[in-house]
Amino acid sequence: DAARAAERRKRVRRVARLALAASLVVLAIAAGATFVHLRRVRAERDRTATALLEVTRQKTEVERQKTQAEQERDIAGAVLTFLTDEVLAGATPERIGDAKASNAIVKALILPAAAKVGEQFKGKPLTEASVRSALQLTLSAIGRADLALPHAQAALDLRRRALGADHPDTLQSLNNYATVLNSLGRSKEAESLHKEALERRMRVLGADHPDTIMSLSNYAYVLESLGRAKEAESLCKEALERCTRVLGADHPNTITSLNNYANVLDDLSRPEEAAALRAKFGLNPPNLATRPTTRS
Repeated sequence: DAARAAERRKRVRRVARLALAASLVVLAIAAGATFVHLRRVRAERDRTATALLEVTRQKTEVERQKTQAEQERDIAGAVLTFLTDEVLAGATPERIGDAKASNAIVKALILPAAAKVGEQFKGKPLTEASVRSALQLTLSAIGRADLALPHAQAALDLRRRALGADHPDTLQSLNNYATVLNSLGRSKEAESLHKEALERRMRVLGADHPDTIMSLSNYAYVLESLGRAKEAESLCKEALERCTRVLGADHPNTITSLNNYANVLDDLSRPEEAAALRAKFGLNPPNLATRPTTRS
């Protein structure tokens, strides 16, 4: 009996040792798995933290660039106003009273200054675009569309890169570039650009925005220039209705839209309707100069 009892005690101790060993193995495996898991969690947490920091950095950079762009636009606006209202506007024949003198000023002052614009405003694309727009408007006003064209194109390219294709300032440059092309007799090229400007403004700004209405009138004008008066008629009518409702009957753009519409009616051999339209708005005599609408 004593031997059997001793044997049982040995078996119990052996089982206990095996159980303890198994427990230690299980604990070791669990500890290893926990360690691996914790490393993965820590690595994932570090990746998440890094990603959040990068997002924050990018957001901060975007805000910085936005602020810088807004500041540059303010500066560009001030430069443009000064150039157009105080300096360049004085070069027009109407101000000087002599086309020959006006051309002399262009050659002596404007063209040499214009040649330095790219270098002068290097790294400030929006300011350069505004200055080139001012040059384009002034040169167009004195009948030098040939000299205005490269500035109109450069302003458009600069604004596309800096602001994107749908920004209102970019679309204004697109409108101006198309207008200069049309004045140079390149009406087919101008048609596609005016159509693009109208479609983008319709989508971005809405149908009743003054810039959209301006594009509608300008697109109709270029269609008339191409001898497609019938197509232009409905656009002219719509532009006049919108101008009158949104801007008022006395607004310069309304008068321009009215005259474009009346001229189209004349082209369609409907002079009585054209005369009645002009009379309705108190415009006598008829045959006012038709012009597209541009600005900087």
